Amino acid sequence: MYLSYNILKEFCDLKILPEKLADILTSHSFEVESLKSVGKNFNKIVVGEILKVKKHPSADRLKVCVVNVGKQKKKEVQIVCGARNVEAGQKVPVALTGAVFSNGMEIKNAKIRGVDSNGMICAESELFLGENSNGIMVLDSKLKIGDNLAEALKLKDYLIEVDNKSITNRPDLWGHLGVAREISAILSLRFKFSKQSLPAVVKNKKLNIKINDYKLCNRYLGVVIDNLNIGPSPLWMKNRLQNLGIRPINNIVDITNYVMLEIGQPMHAFDKNKIAGDGQKTIIVRKAKDKEKILVLDDKEYILSKNDLVIADKKNPIAIAGIMGDKNFSVNNGTKSIILESANFNPLAVRKTSSRLRLRSESSIRFEKGLDPNLAEIAFNRAVQLISQIIPNVKISNVFDNKNFKLNQKPIKVSIKDVNKKIGVQSKNKKITAVLEKLGFKVKINKNDVIDVKVPSWRATGDIKIPEDIIEEIVRIYGYDKIIPVLPKTELKPFIILPEKKIVDLAKDILSRNLGMVEVYNYSFNNKDQLEQLGISASWLVENCVKLLNPSSEKQNLMRNSLLLNLLNNARQNTRNFDCFSLFEIGSVYIKEKGEYKQDFLKQTFLPKQCKMASGIIVGNKSSKKEDVFLKTKNIVRVLLNELGFDKVEFFVIDFKTIPVFFHPARSMEIKVNNKKIGIFGEVHPKILSKMEFDKKGIGIFELDLSLLSRIKIIEKKYKELPKFPAIQRDLAFILDKKILYNEIIKEIKNASDLIVGIDLFDIYENEKILGADKKSLAFHIIIQSRDRTLKNEEADKIQKDIIGNLSKKFKAKIRR
Repeated sequence: MYLSYNILKEFCDLKILPEKLADILTSHSFEVESLKSVGKNFNKIVVGEILKVKKHPSADRLKVCVVNVGKQKKKEVQIVCGARNVEAGQKVPVALTGAVFSNGMEIKNAKIRGVDSNGMICAESELFLGENSNGIMVLDSKLKIGDNLAEALKLKDYLIEVDNKSITNRPDLWGHLGVAREISAILSLRFKFSKQSLPAVVKNKKLNIKINDYKLCNRYLGVVIDNLNIGPSPLWMKNRLQNLGIRPINNIVDITNYVMLEIGQPMHAFDKNKIAGDGQKTIIVRKAKDKEKILVLDDKEYILSKNDLVIADKKNPIAIAGIMGDKNFSVNNGTKSIILESANFNPLAVRKTSSRLRLRSESSIRFEKGLDPNLAEIAFNRAVQLISQIIPNVKISNVFDNKNFKLNQKPIKVSIKDVNKKIGVQSKNKKITAVLEKLGFKVKINKNDVIDVKVPSWRATGDIKIPEDIIEEIVRIYGYDKIIPVLPKTELKPFIILPEKKIVDLAKDILSRNLGMVEVYNYSFNNKDQLEQLGISASWLVENCVKLLNPSSEKQNLMRNSLLLNLLNNARQNTRNFDCFSLFEIGSVYIKEKGEYKQDFLKQTFLPKQCKMASGIIVGNKSSKKEDVFLKTKNIVRVLLNELGFDKVEFFVIDFKTIPVFFHPARSMEIKVNNKKIGIFGEVHPKILSKMEFDKKGIGIFELDLSLLSRIKIIEKKYKELPKFPAIQRDLAFILDKKILYNEIIKEIKNASDLIVGIDLFDIYENEKILGADKKSLAFHIIIQSRDRTLKNEEADKIQKDIIGNLSKKFKAKIRR
């Protein structure tokens, strides 16, 4: 966006150099990308007066003119001119010998068909002041002969190029009015702006306006203006528009564009006679009908949806609200009456329509930022006033103004203590309030140095909301460069590793390095297709998984509540290339329960529960027995937990009704640490195995809750000296009832003696003919050892006898010989 230095001067007493102003704006308000001078190419182009005009002796279409150029040494010069409209008495732009145009063309003395010509009388197009090339440019008769043209027409200006990204959150700065207000506050200048009143109006009922949705259009001003004479705009307006990057079209369109650049409020004018209906015209602000079409000013036809807001007459849309008007209702040279609108549209609605249609305009860029609804009236009055000035004798009907808005202008409480603490400068109350009042804020000082700050309407559309926004306003006007940087005194402390992070890193190291498993990473999403491939009901996902409101694709529409689903798919892909392998993944899962983190600091809703899980899959070859895979999986879990520092690890049979969907109902066990359930291990459910076509391979899986484990106190490991004395190993096999649990047997064996340092189960045997019905045989390696002496066989025999006696007494166990 470009700003005109001359326009800014009209709103404030600006006297500093443009270069200095650019630096000030960059350090206080927004980034200035460049500064360029315009009008400097008018050197040796002056205001002249044609004294005499006669025919060229050798060319019928040429004329010889004597021109008074005033201040030059030779006041009168002879110029050969071919324009049809050249006449004596006219004041015209004259390019003297030595003048150089912006396209590089230089004026030299020449002979044209035998007649001396010492300069050139210029057309608008030759001076790049317009598109008219049909004749010479005729100037105002009040201009002084000999004055430099740029100075006489006030063409000299400086253009300040603003980085649009730096004002994307400042809708008030998208016009010269808002920037001038900013400059006035920074430099303590008088802000020269007062709300303008409308010219005299003719009372009639030529216009009726209906707004169907006030949420999408909270203000709409409209007026009928008759008795128009459409034509070129004044030179000063055309020049300013061209400098600011907008092509002049005609006086009405140019006025709406100029007011948009000046005030920051987009406007639009419709040809009244093209709008449906006789007599009174009706304008309707409504949502578009589905697949309704409109041909806009860029000569492209767009298909609208029912969510797009349009301005319409009784039959068709005549503009896409806040973006662009219909070409069929545009103002041209034949227009005699217009309906002028100035409105405020919902920024989100404008942005959505603009993005969907891929149609952006100077109007949509401003509306989508969220404009002050009061700005619509300011711009409206300014535009009507300009029309009445530039086109005399116009007739203005009574104005329609429908407003239904309420800005959030409740006071924001700010502590002076917080202000000084955050900016690092001790400022007095008066200085702080003075800064805010310059910016248009209303300030009231309360007790305990707390101030109530009321936000002005032009900053209340989303820009200023919280105390920190107010503090930012104070410090940027005060000046960031005035704050002396001081390095804070900080104490270097060791980085604290959170318990969960620590256990995750350690678990990865143990599983990959110690246990030889391969780590995988999967997306945090699931979908029903994955479950259907495994023969699991899709309703399981709906009941147990968190659904995403805006998924990137339908295949990633549910957050995972288990790592095993993706691990099973990983295993199926790898069985094509590998016979046996083991994979693990550590990552977050999302449970459909209330979590500990709030969704929004203003609301009381909570995010779903999140847990850090460790899951693995162990795939055996075809020759592997199910018992082998089951025991291998159990051993991996036991080693992992022991290496993590958990000694009291127990395994229990689970009620098949509570077993997760992926696990075998009869060959899975619950894992407890310090009597707390932290996971499950076992084999894959037979139905899933058949669906995944694993060719009868044994497959074990486990799932551990690392978040829960991180909250369990780890018994600190105390290292002991290696035993100096030999151990005695006794192998005992017991016949017991199948219902007796492994953990109960281990517990009873340990109770026999403190000298028992190791118990390993090495065989499980079942045979009804040999052992009897409902019986099983468990064989153990029992390690007996003392740290202070060599044990005698008699001592080991006594411990063995006690073990047999205890098991016989409690479980009716018999020694299998």
